Amino acid sequence: MPSRRTVGLDRDLMEKLKEVTRKRGMGLSPYLRKLLSEAIELERLGYYAPRALKEKRIQVLLEMFNFCYVPSDINVNKDPRAYGRRLGEAMKEIGGDVYSVIEYLGLMHKIAIAHDDRITIVNTEGIGDGNSQKTIIAEILKGMAEGSGLLIEERGATAIIEMPKELKEELRRKAQDEIERQRGRR
Repeated sequence: MPSRRTVGLDRDLMEKLKEVTRKRGMGLSPYLRKLLSEAIELERLGYYAPRALKEKRIQVLLEMFNFCYVPSDINVNKDPRAYGRRLGEAMKEIGGDVYSVIEYLGLMHKIAIAHDDRITIVNTEGIGDGNSQKTIIAEILKGMAEGSGLLIEERGATAIIEMPKELKEELRRKAQDEIERQRGRR
């Protein structure tokens, strides 16, 4: 059992946190554990976690107006699949979670469907010409999967990217740990 420490927080902040966790259907401890784990991971990567949350808030606002991330050289790049392969290789090399990035970008651009153990990149060929932004992003994401060594199965312009076994195992282990924690509270 992990050791516990008391942390002092303002009462009004605690009440706001309790309200947030209640709306999410979570307890305060699991919510804070997840929040702090992600903050620590950001800090491990050298990024100031409060700034990341502020940037995410701005991003959510911009997404309401259909803004999204695109590579800065998207119009210059002649082969988006090759660009994606290089990006996937580089991200894997530095220990990045390429699968989660593909899922995030695919959902952001509304060209992916996330399942429990796979991501489906949908057919974007009918959207504008072959150089439409969504088609280019889809090709970049497919290339990222290839470059990082993820299993990818293509059926025409649709692609299915399988979740890595390590990530499946980690998610299974986290779910099991959460079940055990819940049992321990009874």
